[in-house]
Amino acid sequence: MIESRYRNYGVFLVLSFILIMTPSSATRADTQQELLKIQRYIIDLQQQIWELQKRLDEQQKVYQETIDQLKKQIARSQENQDQLIQQMQVLLNEIQSLKEQLKSTRSFLNTRGTPPSPPPKQGGTPPESPVPTPRTTPPPEKQPDLFGVAMSDYYRGQYDLAIQEFSQFIETFPDDPRVPEAHYWIAECMYSKKAYLDAIVRFENFIRLYGDHPKAPAALYKKGLSYLQLGRKAQAIIEFRNLTRLYPDTEEARAAREQLRQLGVQP
Repeated sequence: MIESRYRNYGVFLVLSFILIMTPSSATRADTQQELLKIQRYIIDLQQQIWELQKRLDEQQKVYQETIDQLKKQIARSQENQDQLIQQMQVLLNEIQSLKEQLKSTRSFLNTRGTPPSPPPKQGGTPPESPVPTPRTTPPPEKQPDLFGVAMSDYYRGQYDLAIQEFSQFIETFPDDPRVPEAHYWIAECMYSKKAYLDAIVRFENFIRLYGDHPKAPAALYKKGLSYLQLGRKAQAIIEFRNLTRLYPDTEEARAAREQLRQLGVQP
């Protein structure tokens, strides 16, 4: 449309030139009248161009706002995705803990033995008199697995009772290979009770004493989470970075990297 207008504008310029150069038979008044028409037409063209430019600027502004909104939506989607990944990692950790608790509970239940046989039904053929057997000393009653009992109480949310039982297990069986794990679960009980300062101390002692234990990455991760719960983000960042440096290939290290990204820090 604009190109057509400019083409007409060129035609009018040629016509105006012809009118100026016409023989003296054309009056000067007619020539001036035609020039005024051409001038008004040019002004009208300029007004149309200005309106088109204004509409173009408005549309460009609308497009830019739409693009900005899309960028914000994409950023929110990415943030939600990161949060889902973090929640999945926490769930995986909890599932792993539940598996260990279930294993300990099964071990505990296996030590209970089988229930006594029910008494014989009344009526029918009377049972034969039992043959007397030599009196023997009954075997000593097997003690329940204290570690399994403590795990069962932890699973039921009885954290104070579980702490007492884990502590008793450590004192009673100091040479048992599960002693380091008992220390770890005492720290987990503290964390579950939201006693985060006590949990930090317990996790720190566990890492210092048993840095090569399979639970060490989990202890370091929970230590960082405890600092986050206390609002001490700087210290939490240090713990998460130490985890990614000391145990880079563990699930806890991947969860720590997600935590660092959530905090706006490079892993």
